[in-house]
Amino acid sequence: MGRTDEAIATYTRASGILALLSDQPHLMASVVGNLGAALREAGRYEEAITAHSRAAETFRLIRDEAEEGSALTSLGGVLQHVGRYEEAIAAHSRAVRIHARLDDPHREAAALNNLGGAWQLTGRTEEAMGSLTRAAEIFRVLGDQYGEALALINLGEALQQTDRTQEAVGTLTRAARLFKQFDAHGYEARASHALGEALLARGSAEEAVTVLSRTADLCRGLGDHGNEATTLLSLAAALEEADRPDAAANRYAQAATAFERAGDNPGKGWALTNYAGALLLAGRTGEALPAAESALEHNRRVVSDEPVAYTHVLAHSLRLLAWLREEEQQNLPGSLSAAREAAELLTPLASTHPESYAPSLRAALEQWAHVLDVLHRTGEAEEVRRRLEKMDHGQA
Repeated sequence: MGRTDEAIATYTRASGILALLSDQPHLMASVVGNLGAALREAGRYEEAITAHSRAAETFRLIRDEAEEGSALTSLGGVLQHVGRYEEAIAAHSRAVRIHARLDDPHREAAALNNLGGAWQLTGRTEEAMGSLTRAAEIFRVLGDQYGEALALINLGEALQQTDRTQEAVGTLTRAARLFKQFDAHGYEARASHALGEALLARGSAEEAVTVLSRTADLCRGLGDHGNEATTLLSLAAALEEADRPDAAANRYAQAATAFERAGDNPGKGWALTNYAGALLLAGRTGEALPAAESALEHNRRVVSDEPVAYTHVLAHSLRLLAWLREEEQQNLPGSLSAAREAAELLTPLASTHPESYAPSLRAALEQWAHVLDVLHRTGEAEEVRRRLEKMDHGQA
């Protein structure tokens, strides 16, 4: 039995005994709250939610608002972790109100930061920014720079989502600087990655390259291969934007290796596909086609294991392979087959998530129609273009 299991067993026995003692509700609620924390650490989230709910309700009944607020914060965190965002928002909102009423600004700011994160996960970015701005300001007034940095990193990401790029750059720059000051390297890497993305969105590709290069090195030094890989993807995109395709290809290759070390096969497939695309942009066409075929083979294996979750990765590699085969005038029937398969894979995805996949489906259909034109199969090309017209009228 591990220490977490031992803690769960101990807290469970203690709470059972205390439940029989009606004169110890405060102690019982504290033990139940500790049980909830241990259950969460063990991954037993539904049981953790039950325990934290019980603790919060007991503290409410005995009118200990400070402890009720803390229990609600713990409850909101678990609810957020399991995707029950509306319930998390309700718990965090109650915690904010309690700590504000008790004139406890530090706990109020922490609760506001948690609330902002929950708002963000529901896509309600304006509400998120309101909570996070208040949290950062309270932490700043209190002189708690670490708390301020936690709020700023969330705020910067929210600003970036709403295309307020210049504000995002300033906010994330400060967050990264503060985390570096505290040697909080994991958070520093997160803030720096977001900063690099914001710089790229602002059109500052070379600045983005500098920031993202440092961030990738930082993640590598931490042994965090997953975040190293995603940072390398962003870095490669920045290098492409800076018209440095050879360097981009090298970074995509490094990303594929980092994804493999992280055990992320879909991520590796995405990186391999982009690697082939960068080789093409660099004029290394002799390397690009076999790289694209290798990426497709990898992605077919990934999709055979997880057909629903990673279909879009396979479609991405099919579109690139179709393009390469057409560009090189090699195997036009194979180009046609790849473009058609990509379109058919993307059609149900675009139907359920149009904001994410409709642009890719449109590109795949246009590619399919174009290859049909090259093959002089005019009637079939017209049929595909009718599907594009239906998309324009929201019927795809």
